[in-house]
Amino acid sequence: MKKYLFTVCVIFISICSVSILGQEVQVPMDSDGKVAFVDSLMNNKIQVFRNYSGFIDARLFQLDDSNYSLEIYYKIDEKFNRHKLKMNQFDVDTLRRSITQKLNNNISNAINQDGRSELLWGLTIAGLACYGSAAIYIAGIEGTSAGGLYMLTSAASFLIPYALTSNSPVSEGAARLSLWGAYSGMAHGLLLYQVFDLDRNIDEYYPDYPNDYYSHTQSNTTALWSLMALTSITEAYIGYLIAQNNDISVGKSDVLVNSSIVCTGAIPGFLYIAGVENKQALNASAIIGTFSGYVLGNYTSNTQNYSSGDAMCLSNSWVLGAAVPVSVLLASESNDPKLYISTAIIGAGLGMALGNHLVKGRDFTTSQGVYLSLGAFGGAFVSGGLALLSIGNNLNSGKIIPLFITIGAIGGFALTYSVMQDDPKIQEKNLSGNLQFNINPMALATSFTKIIEYNGRIYSNPILSISYKF
Repeated sequence: MKKYLFTVCVIFISICSVSILGQEVQVPMDSDGKVAFVDSLMNNKIQVFRNYSGFIDARLFQLDDSNYSLEIYYKIDEKFNRHKLKMNQFDVDTLRRSITQKLNNNISNAINQDGRSELLWGLTIAGLACYGSAAIYIAGIEGTSAGGLYMLTSAASFLIPYALTSNSPVSEGAARLSLWGAYSGMAHGLLLYQVFDLDRNIDEYYPDYPNDYYSHTQSNTTALWSLMALTSITEAYIGYLIAQNNDISVGKSDVLVNSSIVCTGAIPGFLYIAGVENKQALNASAIIGTFSGYVLGNYTSNTQNYSSGDAMCLSNSWVLGAAVPVSVLLASESNDPKLYISTAIIGAGLGMALGNHLVKGRDFTTSQGVYLSLGAFGGAFVSGGLALLSIGNNLNSGKIIPLFITIGAIGGFALTYSVMQDDPKIQEKNLSGNLQFNINPMALATSFTKIIEYNGRIYSNPILSISYKF
């Protein structure tokens, strides 16, 4: 019996040894031994695997002393594919030299400033609209001096960001979210002014009757403009940091902006419907709504890959969704404000859900998103123009004009969408949850487990990895 057990153990150990010796070992893909694998982000920069549409990543495995296997993973029509390519030592050396050379050439151009011009334009406009006037009220000057300070402050709203971003990355997503922070911050400053009730109570005496006076409330313009400028600059900076540090795309930024707009109106709207009439509470809830919208937008954009055109489709959808019940109520001559608000909120919510569904599996380009908006705009004007011609001078029938405009906008949007729905190139969609666990048993058979940093990203070959998508 002991002999039998001993024989079985020897055979089992031999089989395991052969399996381990024959196991493929993952090896570096560059000459410097720093790149464990090439993912889609790196491939977009170095363009080594250009012939694979929907490229996900590529890994190199060593079979024996002189034979290798290159495995390329890609996705077509929502189906994962793998291409295995046998390579000898010469092929591997050539591939490694190519990757190393392209990585070295790419390092000097690693700063992404695609959104810098948009950011500078937007902040310059913010300076003209808010920062210049704020400087005048803070300084408390008038006349030509005020005009000079306004011009200098407005110029600084361009020059200071220009200097700060000269050698800093500014992606399109960071520019978009930063500018929304700048503009929404102005509104938040106004709302905070109302929340803290910073108006001044002033007692003024009648000139002819020194012993008599009257009290009245006067706006504290210095406090108002100071708050608007402070919240605008603060939110612009925070928006830039969040988007840049989390590599938020322009499409995702646009979704965050759309959701924040909807929630900024929805939350105080719900409170008003529930019977809350305190203006300070409603103003505070509007600020809370903006930041709640970011949470909703983050969740929505994580359900799939959002391009800039996709976000435009989403915005058209929720605007039209809110317009439908409002135009119907206008046509019915309803005078109930709570009914208008409640149906508009419900319509906007349904419109966002529909818009998110319409862009599933598609990546509309920016131009296609503009076409969708123009389609809705053109349809609204055609329908509205025909309605105006049909009613002539009968002003009593004017109440139906908004309804016709809304119907025309929906028709124009639907027609444009139907024409272009098959045009966008389908890209990889991440429909999984934010929290992901990845197990790589191949790492047990290789010593290549050190962490490598390249261009701000970490590459490694761990046994177990956990990731969370913002």
